[in-house]
Amino acid sequence: AAAREASADKKSLGKEAQEALLARRYGRRHLHIREQDDLEQRVRQILDEDLDSFCWSLDFGEDFIIRLFTRGFLPICSSTKLRSGRTVYVLLPKLHRQRSVLRQLHELHVDKGARKRSKRYRLTVDSAFERVVAGCIEQHGESWLWPPMRRALSSAFR
Repeated sequence: AAAREASADKKSLGKEAQEALLARRYGRRHLHIREQDDLEQRVRQILDEDLDSFCWSLDFGEDFIIRLFTRGFLPICSSTKLRSGRTVYVLLPKLHRQRSVLRQLHELHVDKGARKRSKRYRLTVDSAFERVVAGCIEQHGESWLWPPMRRALSSAFR
C-alpha cells in the first residue's frame, strides 16, 4: 500500500489522486464528504452506521462550510504530508452527537462573584473577525486554522 501511495503521489497530485490517498489513510470509519453531497443524508449515515464523528474532505468552499455548520458539524482543518513531502490541507468536519445547550435561561443562577467579574467583559458579534483569528493563532498556533480554513471562514462571515 505504501508503494502504491508513493507511486500515485509522484504521478499526480490532482484532487482525485489526493482523495484516493486520503481514503486509504482515513479508512471506512471516517466518512468522505464532498461539497455536492446531501448533508442530511450523510448525517443519517454517520448515525445509522455508527461512524466516527470526524469526516474528511478536500472541499473548502464557503457555501459548503456554511452548510456544514447549519447541519450540526464543527469544521476544523488539519495539515498532512503525503509521501512526496507535499502538504495537503484536509477539512475535518466533526458531527457532535451530544452538545451542551442552555435551556430555560430564566432559571439559570449566576452567583454574585460571577456577576461582578462579568462587568469587565463585553460580548460582541461579527465585529473583529480578523483580530479574533489572529488571537487564536497567537495563542494556539495554526492548529486547526490553517490557511484554507481561514479563507473559507473569512469569506463565509463577511
